Amino acid sequence: MGKRFVIDSLHPLLPTPLTLLSPLSPRILVTGSVVFAVIFGALLILTQFARGAGVLDKDNTSIASIVITISGVCMWMLWACSCLHQWHPLIVPLYEKAE
Repeated sequence: MGKRFVIDSLHPLLPTPLTLLSPLSPRILVTGSVVFAVIFGALLILTQFARGAGVLDKDNTSIASIVITISGVCMWMLWACSCLHQWHPLIVPLYEKAE
């Protein structure tokens, strides 16, 4: 007997938790990617404001931008890999039938 996933929701823009975890919908991956982009984009903008305010000089702003970009990409890749491994597992447990 196959698994059933609930695809209906109250409103198309407000999905239920089961539809977010459904193998038919990559919404959770897209939503998480947008959240990561917004957070790290805001950090990059903050470093530019810090440079404009005189808190950081040109060299430190460049280093901060590189560090924020590399750390954001690495954190996003770790999150995306763990999300995809839960979404489509490669190894599935095999259960023995109880006698």
